[in-house]
Amino acid sequence: MYESYKSFLLSEELFDWIDWASAVKSDDVDAFIRVYDPSDDSMLFDPIELSIAYDSERIFYFLIETYDYSDFYNHVDFSLLILLLLFEREHFLLMALDGFEFSNEHLLEMYEYMIAYKDAEYFKQFYERYPVHPSLHKDLLRLSLNNYSIFWYLAELASMQQLIKDESIIYEIVAFHPELLHMIETVEDLSNFFDTDLFMHVCRHETLMHFSDSLDFLLKRGFSLTEENSFGLTLYHQALRYAKDVAYVELLIEKGADSQQSTSLGYPPAHQLIFRDAQFTIDLSEHIDFTKKDASGLSLQDYDEMMRKNELNYFDILSLVKAVLNMDESYFYELSEEEFYQLAALQGIDVFLPFVTLLKFENPRSKEAFIHYFNDSSYETHDIIGLKDMFPGQFDHDVNKTLQLNIEFWEFDDQLFELFKSFATTHNTHLVIESETENMNQRGQIIFEVYPSGKVTKHAVVYSHLLDVYYLHFYFDIPLGNITYHPTAKKPERFLN
Repeated sequence: MYESYKSFLLSEELFDWIDWASAVKSDDVDAFIRVYDPSDDSMLFDPIELSIAYDSERIFYFLIETYDYSDFYNHVDFSLLILLLLFEREHFLLMALDGFEFSNEHLLEMYEYMIAYKDAEYFKQFYERYPVHPSLHKDLLRLSLNNYSIFWYLAELASMQQLIKDESIIYEIVAFHPELLHMIETVEDLSNFFDTDLFMHVCRHETLMHFSDSLDFLLKRGFSLTEENSFGLTLYHQALRYAKDVAYVELLIEKGADSQQSTSLGYPPAHQLIFRDAQFTIDLSEHIDFTKKDASGLSLQDYDEMMRKNELNYFDILSLVKAVLNMDESYFYELSEEEFYQLAALQGIDVFLPFVTLLKFENPRSKEAFIHYFNDSSYETHDIIGLKDMFPGQFDHDVNKTLQLNIEFWEFDDQLFELFKSFATTHNTHLVIESETENMNQRGQIIFEVYPSGKVTKHAVVYSHLLDVYYLHFYFDIPLGNITYHPTAKKPERFLN
């Protein structure tokens, strides 16, 4: 997104619809003051953004002297400090840091960017002058693990040394940085991580050596090859689900893992391969019986076939959810939306959540009426010009008849639907609330329609798997008959072909 944003801000298109853009580019303060109207909140960009992009020093100085940008975020949630780093305006950055009292959260974001894109010397020059509050030292140290030279610099500071043994830092090192295990060698017990997703990440280490080192590290500190975690899975079951390579699974067997052990609910080892590709599955053929069936009489091949069918069957969906979560049906009905989402994540599955909420109108007049109607609510709307420009070809919506809502689909409740129904009825119009399409998220789309009569219909298209179908049906109240399922997995992504 950074590069798309920069390209658009430096394009000539801006000068066609922002009347003060030329004054900013030429760094003409007098001309800018004559044209710029600070009360116009319809503009997609703030002049501070253009002054940074075009290195307009006089304009930048005028703006920070006139307005408070200490808590500024642009329409794509970049803070002032991130914008200055993005365009490499260090002279402006120092001016802003000395002129404003930024929150520690803003400073942490700034250092996170430096950790990702700058070297240790660059980071050090700023941190020695503008340190974060001690309450954020742990967060900063954890972020610095993505840049070892900066991590070593921070770890040697007296204020940071004790934090190396903090649980969150230990988790990060074991899960993602096996090269640093020696830093926590004195830790004696890690059994408190047994019921977390820590081992899932260990299974995804890049090399067998790293996996082996981490496995030994855990087995010496409270992890067990025979014990089931609170989700009814052993380390072996988890490795079948997540391991980067078959050799990781074979190493567990060599160390004593039972390759025939079923889960707590009796699902055979083969069923842990439901989401694995064909090659990984076949490479395990000498260790696993693929024909073994569960209590419902279903084999791995049966699950594979039900995942490929376009026709939705509720029995198939429930069977898959039970197998994947290793949970009795009566329990997962009691899960809240957030609990289900988190539980799926702990099983290595990210269920489908859209990231853009769009509202389409029948005509521009309805759009403008809605903006005024919505002004009295706590919700915000945005123009979609920025989305279209930053994601060319991804949005084909008419900017004159479409708005972006700052509302996630999981936040929709009865009160919000009443607002939409009231507007549709009062203005005798049809509203369409939809997410981005599958060409952006590779998963699917959600569509809610509100009619002049006040009727609301919900639809969805799913291209991923049946767990997403269940999630949208049960937690978004989308009728199963209104969900179109088009599993698009290629043959190598399936079990046996």
